Amino acid sequence: NIKDETGKLQQVYINFIYQAFKNLQGVIEGILVFAYDVTEQVNARKKVEESEYRFRTLTQSLPQLIWTANTEGIVDFFNTQWYQYTGSTPEESLGNGWTQYIHPQYTDALLAKWQLSLKTGESFTFEFQLRDKEGSYQWFYVTGNPGKGESEAIINWMGTLTNIDQKKKTEEILNYRQALLEAQNEAIPDAILIVDTKGNMLSFNKHFVELWRIPEDIIKRKDDTAALQYAMTQLKDPQAFIERVNYCYAHPNEKANEEVLFTDGRIIQRYGNAVIGEDGFSYGWAWYFRDITESRKNEIEIKQNEDRFRTLANSISHLAWMANPDGWIYWYNQRWYDYTGSTLEEMQGWGW
Repeated sequence: NIKDETGKLQQVYINFIYQAFKNLQGVIEGILVFAYDVTEQVNARKKVEESEYRFRTLTQSLPQLIWTANTEGIVDFFNTQWYQYTGSTPEESLGNGWTQYIHPQYTDALLAKWQLSLKTGESFTFEFQLRDKEGSYQWFYVTGNPGKGESEAIINWMGTLTNIDQKKKTEEILNYRQALLEAQNEAIPDAILIVDTKGNMLSFNKHFVELWRIPEDIIKRKDDTAALQYAMTQLKDPQAFIERVNYCYAHPNEKANEEVLFTDGRIIQRYGNAVIGEDGFSYGWAWYFRDITESRKNEIEIKQNEDRFRTLANSISHLAWMANPDGWIYWYNQRWYDYTGSTLEEMQGWGW
């Protein structure tokens, strides 16, 4: 510590160099002392050391695996979490050694992305599988970001690796269930539509699109409003349709089951029930549509044929009957009842 011009003590760093002073005969007659003020250099070095200490302390306290690399892409640092996960040593991992822990399926793609970032100076992200110390692979999400100096020039790279293995496994299960549900929906002959509590379409099968004949461009845009407007143009009574739907949304404990008439003559049976979660709340509605036009026509035709048959059978003067293959009589014409004064309950089977 020395006093400055104001008399205050200031901490300074002096670099002393001592050198022997010799005369012409080579005899040492004294010592030359050179003193240099290196305060700025020492303070700068201490700041770097302090910054480095803070950085390393921070990296060791984070759950992520952290790395740094120079501008050439050579990794020069991993935090402790990396070595604990991989079971490796700095000699095995630093430089380009880390690539041996990447699943071979993702190595080329990851390195290509890394080289592109080194070339362009842009950040990157990537998902891949990383081998642990037991030899198993887990999913990680890596980020890489350039570190820039005051001149905006890249001076190094830094990134993190976050374990997303559980997330990926959950996604795989959800994707499997979604695929299973979609396959099931497509296998069902009914048209299916799933909506949220506000009527926004969440999913539907191809039979729904075919039954409602919704244009492909509306489906691609996922335009719920346009889809509803187009559907309403096909109904004989769109107002009644909407009123019934709104009533169902307001009363999730009820179920829908009614026939809907289309302007082209089709008759559609509509079923619906609320999607109730384990917590008891309604999260939407599932609608099922079935074209029953042909079955209705067949029912009407059968009834007409039965009416014609009964009219004919009751107009003849004979007593007529019909039985199944084992002889059980299940029908008589009116002439039989008029003559015998009996009823079908009395005469069916072997009552005759």
